[in-house]
Amino acid sequence: MQGVSTAAFATIAMQGVSPRAKWLARFALRIGRETRPAARSVLADRDSRRTSCVPRARSAVPAVFLALLPCGASADARASDSLDASVAPGPIDMGVGPWLALEVRVGMTGPLLTEGACPPPAPCVLGGGGTLGATVDRQGGDGWSLGITYEAAFLDSQGVYELGLAQRLLFRVRRLAWPHLRSHPWVGAAAGPMFLGDGFTVATVGGVLRAMGGVDVEISEAMMVSVALWSEALSLAPFSTSADRTARARTLHLDVVAGLDVGISIVTSP
Repeated sequence: MQGVSTAAFATIAMQGVSPRAKWLARFALRIGRETRPAARSVLADRDSRRTSCVPRARSAVPAVFLALLPCGASADARASDSLDASVAPGPIDMGVGPWLALEVRVGMTGPLLTEGACPPPAPCVLGGGGTLGATVDRQGGDGWSLGITYEAAFLDSQGVYELGLAQRLLFRVRRLAWPHLRSHPWVGAAAGPMFLGDGFTVATVGGVLRAMGGVDVEISEAMMVSVALWSEALSLAPFSTSADRTARARTLHLDVVAGLDVGISIVTSP
């Protein structure tokens, strides 16, 4: 009955068909008029659902391709927003310097190679111990920093000194990675003189070359914490220790020590 038009039913009525056939024709027309709006509503709803995510397409393949585009684009936008939030600048943002930082740190040190300062079988004056240090550092917005460090290492001298003390004055340079972020790893080098003796007396002097690496973490708009590992080569001038009557560093030797530092920095604009 769906494919029969109103004109066809009029033609049948004009040909003198039976009353029963006329009644069936009028019933079919009434059903068609009542169901046509509902069919249009169903089709419109289907089209709206199909075009809610993508525009209508003329073929199945472009429709599938387009269906992936807007939803994927919105997912990419959400992922981009999440990425931007995860790489948001730190509270200090060292990438927009310059900044001036004052760092105070503590650490530990230990010998790796000490044949110059500690010729066997003499007791070693470069044993392990604890360190205290302070650094004034200028950090530019380009990821480079320059600083000067004073460090005192209180060493186990195996009874040769009452208080073995190695003092260093180091000039250092560092290269920071990702200075805009809250956490930025770095590598650096330092060099300078070293003074060794009993307490603050100086028994000998030498030179130090240090390689180091670590990470700085910004914890507020004016404060950072840092962790660093370092190793250095040092060479001392010849000297003697009266407690054990031993001549030390008589020939050129490179002694090697290493250490671990933890520090906190106060950061301000210069």
